[in-house]
Amino acid sequence: GSVLFGVALAIDNIDVYAVDVDDPSSARPFLDDESVECGAQFSPDGRWVAYVSNATGRFEVYVTDWPENRI
Repeated sequence: GSVLFGVALAIDNIDVYAVDVDDPSSARPFLDDESVECGAQFSPDGRWVAYVSNATGRFEVYVTDWPENRI
């Protein structure tokens, strides 16, 4: 199925969630830790996801495979 990325906002944190388009109640954390993550985008072939995180203290771009989520 098709997947859509969204974000969950908190006072000091932003996390990325993945949602199956055919089942909106299926929202699950894709990137969920103490840092801010945002801007998740699929690669054209759908095998990779690029996103921005401040896990190191500054905002940097990361790439992980989909759906395994191994950085």
